[in-house]
Parts: sequence; C-alpha cells; structure tokens
Amino acid sequence: MAVWQALLCGILYWLAEANVPYITIWTVQKPLVCGWLTGCIIGAPLEGAFCGALISLLYIGHKSQGSSMPADIALAGICAAASCCAGVAAGVSVFYALPAGLFGILIWKLRLFMNARFMNRAEKAITKGQTWAILVPAVLIPVLFSAAVCIPIGAIFSVVSFSSARMLIASSLITILVAHGLALVGLVLCAAGLVLPLFPIREWRHATSFIIGVLSVLILRVPLLWLALPAVLFSYIAARAMEKALAASSNESADPDLVSGLAPDWDPDLDCDEAASKKSADTLRSTPIPHSRQVLTACSLLWILFVQAAYNTKLMMGQAAAVAFVPVAKALYPNDPELQQQLLQRQCVYLNTQPELGSCLIGRLAAMEAQEDAPAQIRSVRSSLMGVFGALGDELFQCGWIPLLLLLASDLVLYGGHIGSSVLFYIGTAVISAALLSAVSFQAGFSHDEMQILDLLESGVFHRIRHTLDLLLPFFQGAALGTLALQVVLPAVLAL
Repeated sequence: MAVWQALLCGILYWLAEANVPYITIWTVQKPLVCGWLTGCIIGAPLEGAFCGALISLLYIGHKSQGSSMPADIALAGICAAASCCAGVAAGVSVFYALPAGLFGILIWKLRLFMNARFMNRAEKAITKGQTWAILVPAVLIPVLFSAAVCIPIGAIFSVVSFSSARMLIASSLITILVAHGLALVGLVLCAAGLVLPLFPIREWRHATSFIIGVLSVLILRVPLLWLALPAVLFSYIAARAMEKALAASSNESADPDLVSGLAPDWDPDLDCDEAASKKSADTLRSTPIPHSRQVLTACSLLWILFVQAAYNTKLMMGQAAAVAFVPVAKALYPNDPELQQQLLQRQCVYLNTQPELGSCLIGRLAAMEAQEDAPAQIRSVRSSLMGVFGALGDELFQCGWIPLLLLLASDLVLYGGHIGSSVLFYIGTAVISAALLSAVSFQAGFSHDEMQILDLLESGVFHRIRHTLDLLLPFFQGAALGTLALQVVLPAVLAL
C-alpha cells in the first residue's frame, strides 16, 4: 500500500467519524460505504464493497445510544476492506474488523473527554458576549482534534491490515484447509450478526417474519429487491389488522359504566385546554424574527451539520443548540449583546436527542424564543420533548429506516450485480431521506406548539409506521441471511 493510499484511508476514517448526520453518519460511517471507498482507494472496489456488505451484516444490530458505542464500525469496515483488497477471503477479513472496532472505542472515548474540555471555552465565550466566537471551541477545534487523531490512526490501521493480510497469504503456516475454515467461521459470525438482534424475541410475529424472509430467498432464489414491495404491503396490512384487533379487544374490555362515570358532560378546564390546543398555526406563530426564512434556514443547517461535532458527556448536544441559535439571537436582539448572551446561555445546556427528528425540538425552541416565552417554560419544553424525539427517532429512523436501506443495498452487493450503483443508491436514499426528515421536522416544530406536536406523534400514522417497520425489519434480516447462505456460505462450504 502506497503512502498516499494510507493517507486517504486515514482521511476517510476522519470523515466517517466527523458525525455530520445526513452527510457522514448515515453514509461514510457505514461499513458498506467506507469499505467500498477503501476498495476504490486501493484499487479493488468490488472486493471492498463485498467485504463492506459482510461487515454491515455483522454490525446490523449496532445501536449507539447517548455516549455509549459498542464498536467503531467505520474503523472496522476500513480495516476489513483493506485486508480483503490484499487478497484474503472476505470471511477472514471479519477477524480484522473485530479488534479494529473494539480499539475504535478508545478513540471515541478520547474524543468525548477532550470535547468536554473544549466546551468550557464555549461557555466562557458566551459569558463574555463573544457570540460567533463559540463556533471555534464548539465546531472548529473538535473537528481539528478529530482530524489529528483519526487520520494517523486510520492510516496506520489500514497499512497494518493490508500488510498483515499479504503476509498471511504468503505464509506457509496457514494451509488452504485452515484458511477456508477461518473464512467459514467469519461468515458464521456475520450470520450471527443478523440473528442475534432478534433475541430475546418478545413477539411471535418477529420470528414469523424472520422465517418467512429466509424461506422466501431460499425458495425463490431472488434478491431482496424483488421481495421488498410485497413485504412492505404485507407488513402494512398485518400491522393494520393487529391495530384493529387491539382496538376491538380494548373496547370489549372497557366498562361502559366506568367510562361514562369518568367522562362528565362538560368540563370547563378541559374545554379550555382543547380550545387552546386547536389554535391555528398563524395565531401561534406571529414571529418577530427579521428575515425569518434566512434565519431559520441558518438555524436548521447549523444544528444538523454540527449537532455532534463536539459531542461530549457534559452537554451531549447542548453546544450544537447554542451554535444553531446564534443567528436567531443576532436577529432577535441585533443591538442588545446582553439579551443575546442570555438566549445562548439558555440553549447551551444539556440536550440529547435524535438529530433529524430532534430538529422539531429546535424549531419549537426557536419559535418560543421569538415569542419571548418565559425561560422556565423553554427549559420545561426542552427537557420534556428531547427524550420523546430521541426514542422515537432512534426507533423509526436510526434503527428502522436506515437498517432497511442498508440490508437492501448489502443484499444486492452480495448478489454481485451493479455493486457501485447499489452503494450509490444507498448513499443517495439515506442522504435525501435524512435531509427531508430534518427539514420537515424543523418546520413542524416552528409551526406547532408542544401539545400539537405530541398529538401528531400519537396519531395513527406514526403508529402504523412503527408497526410496519416492526414487521418489515425482521423480514429483511431473514432475507439477507438467506442471501448470505446461498451466495457466500454455500460456496465456501463446497470449497472445503
């Protein structure tokens, strides 16, 4: 491996760890993408993409919540792809991914520790009234520190993986039988990555959906792409049927006398609350923000681009909220530095939510600042809604929609057809869907109050989406397992 190739692999690792949500987190950070890009750098894009697809299956159950991270999937994908490009079997490359993924946790912990130190400078800048200066400790310094750490680590690990793989191939100590055995064990680990997230299976429908996915691929012998649309329709119909059955059973179990006793004919307080919650968005949002479209666009982009640039254990995403509200503070109080400082201090506090769906909370807080709501009310809305958006966003997007796209693209890559277009399809779909979700969420938060937002989240549409994804994801996992067995494991067994 040439020096420039190692340097590019290090830069790739830095970009993967840059934590820009719909630019790197859902794209470059995934082993399918960073593996393919590593292969393009070394000169073997097909091998890199194939290995990346396998590592994606291994880590399909990877869930990073809060500051906890079970493995560094980007470093794992780059090292595995480098070894695969050197000539080892794709199954053997799994053994390069596992230690690299574990070592990457140390890099993550180091960045969390240093980002917390950088945040002290951001808080001092706000206290001194240096509004735009908080971009330096909250964005610039963490990004540069990440580059200083990740680029050399990525370069060194890629070189070590590539060189050790070449030595392994040239070594006479490893017989062909042992090499095939190691490759088979690695493939079994990838299959376990698909199966283990299903346990403990709390509902019979998860196991049924998974088994149907496996059998569909084994019997029909077609890629998951051909089964995706029927699976979506079937999952939606099944989710609707379960919803109706649940509603019917709840109605039958209810006591009419008790229900009527708890529902008086007229409750003035309840009527007042309902009347307030039904106010139109125009009445609620007479905002005094000058040039509001430009200001709100800047607020939304600053939030989503730098939401995890200085992610730390002290404020989590609090610094990102402060950065996002800089243009809002400037627009609301152009000639009053003291009020700008107070606004940023209100926002530069603990915040942990899901980036894209959490944009709704940022929009809501922007509207409350524009309406000059009481600071106590702003803090209350912030603390009560961030957990709601975090849990729902993780369930629907991070652990639902993104794994579906990743499984679909990985399945197509394992079939060996149109590998580059399959990876680009995943990248494009992930970026577009994340950007749309962020933009729509921010606008919804700015246009509705918290009660209307909660009513929207409790609507039947969200429940149907959740239940459909709940059935669809096990089916996709089962289909990917069937493809792995047909296209990779079976040929490896026959080669023994």
